[in-house]
Amino acid sequence: MADSFIWGLVRNWRYNRNKKKLLRNIDIENDNAKGIVRYQPSPIESFFNGQVYPSKIVVSGGVVEFRAGAILGAGIAAYNQSIPAVVLHAGNRRLETIFDQEFAGGNYVRINSNNPIYDPLIGLSNAEINKLFMSSAANGCEIKSAGKYYLDGVTDFIKSKGVNPYLDMYMNAPHMQLFDKIDQAEAQGRISANAAQDIKSKIVQGQIERNNIEYFFDTLKQQGGGGGGVFATKQNISNAESIKKVAERGGTVLIDILSSANSQLVNLIASEISIFLSTGQRLLLVIDSISVEASEALSKILKTNFQNCGFMLVSEDAYSALGGNDSLFSSFVGSASKYVVFNHTSAISAGKWSQAIGDYDKHEVSKNYLNTANYNSAFSIIPGQTQGDNLNVSLKRENRVKPEEIMRMRSNEAYIYDAQNQEFAYCEIT
Repeated sequence: MADSFIWGLVRNWRYNRNKKKLLRNIDIENDNAKGIVRYQPSPIESFFNGQVYPSKIVVSGGVVEFRAGAILGAGIAAYNQSIPAVVLHAGNRRLETIFDQEFAGGNYVRINSNNPIYDPLIGLSNAEINKLFMSSAANGCEIKSAGKYYLDGVTDFIKSKGVNPYLDMYMNAPHMQLFDKIDQAEAQGRISANAAQDIKSKIVQGQIERNNIEYFFDTLKQQGGGGGGVFATKQNISNAESIKKVAERGGTVLIDILSSANSQLVNLIASEISIFLSTGQRLLLVIDSISVEASEALSKILKTNFQNCGFMLVSEDAYSALGGNDSLFSSFVGSASKYVVFNHTSAISAGKWSQAIGDYDKHEVSKNYLNTANYNSAFSIIPGQTQGDNLNVSLKRENRVKPEEIMRMRSNEAYIYDAQNQEFAYCEIT
């Protein structure tokens, strides 16, 4: 009886040992099936030392410091590949600091309220100025086609003074007194009678759109002009920079749009970028914490899918930045060459990223409890009887990274997908 009891214990010990080994092997197999490469702790910049153009890149979630590092990494890669880059942000001082440090003395321009030198009209013809204004007048500031005559007249009048037009002049133009100003210039001999008549004729043709045009320029002035704005004024127009000007010399420009609510300012910048891209020239456009859907012109760039443009979307929540649009999110992420996912607080966004990351075949273990042992009062096993679990293994599809895992991530943890290397990785960011 004693020997049988011992052998029963041995059998159960072997069974439990084999069961643990099987479960451990299944866990290893499941981990391998996820296909997650695990890197040693690294700076986020190191994941952007490859091709960033032409491509779509998404960085979503986490903290400002690591998102800014990702932008810097992409900016350095673009610079090394001689790709001009435009970075739009809303008050990200961390981003400005690290770009100033990295690109100090290089082909780099920072535009913000402390350095208001942005003017998109540098070197443009009348037709190009009209095109820029008409295409950027959106989000409640629309100008109908007749407005181009009015704008053309104003541009002619500015040029008649012997100066190159700059945006501040349009934002502060005395629209109510334009005819008086034209008559005064004619009387003083600064413009000919024929020129004065031609200017007034254009203004009359577009007069029906004057209120819309005034509202457009007033909105721009509120969002980016005057004290604390980003537009160049008469005092510093000699230092003015446009995106076209910086990009044509292969430079990098960082523009603070001041607030993500400044949709008309973003429209103007995005329209200048769109016109530049339409000429076939290359560019990397980085959007940091700005809603794509809030700007018609910016959304158009994304949806046009320029082959000569790299587009990098960086946000605390990329799904929200794309307007919570399932189709747009799936399309953008699905065609991304790289994406980085940090922790998210939104269960909805975490779920969207979990779906985007994809699933795998998981070995699922189910148990049927067997109890064929009889117990006596001393709790000893009767010889020849067994007890334990009957394990069944089956395959089921499961998310590689579950939504709750994304929400529980620490701020320095990231999942990184690289389409070029067909690699999905996990890394602690330093």
